[in-house]
Amino acid sequence: MLVREYRIVMPMTTAEFQIGRAFAYMETARKQTHKGEGVEILQDEPFDNIPPNGLTRIHEHSWNSFPYLLTELYAPEWDENREKFSIRFETLCLGDNRGKDENALGLDRDMLRRREVVKMNVGEDNTNFRSKRAKRGPLVGNWQEKCKPCMCVYKVVTVNVRTHFPGAEKLVELEHRKINFKFHQQIFTSIDSWFGLTWDEVRDEVGRGSGKI
Repeated sequence: MLVREYRIVMPMTTAEFQIGRAFAYMETARKQTHKGEGVEILQDEPFDNIPPNGLTRIHEHSWNSFPYLLTELYAPEWDENREKFSIRFETLCLGDNRGKDENALGLDRDMLRRREVVKMNVGEDNTNFRSKRAKRGPLVGNWQEKCKPCMCVYKVVTVNVRTHFPGAEKLVELEHRKINFKFHQQIFTSIDSWFGLTWDEVRDEVGRGSGKI
């Protein structure tokens, strides 16, 4: 089992983050379902390392009780008891926080022993971005210690994958880390599109170009 704890400081309040997160999710969904979406084939070759029967169908259960969120992935057709395959994302968003809490999600001793902390900097590759509406940024230097307002996303990722594929757990975690990093960067860099919006306005703003979400 692999355990990682992401700590992501964001230059905003938790209320702003909640709006920005919803906007980024719906904007991503709109882009992915756009009629003009296409496919580019980068490589076409035979392979024989087929996943176990049943592992190609993954179930996802999510609970959103902001600022606490929980998502679980499992493959009941292959592993009903979740002993061979399970992925769990547990998230807590704390306001006025700079990522210094050593056990924000209350992990037990075994989980703490396995845990590796990964600090993400959403200012990376975005050092020139400055929000005109929110007057945030650019995120340079030791901005996590100085920005006001601020909050931190604590996300514990637990990956349990028992297959004959070497390094499967590490591969799953690294891919999620990339996705998670880019998503939180998107929340910040799209701030001028959602700053000051209400929940209803977020849905209207994103749905306007697609007709539905």
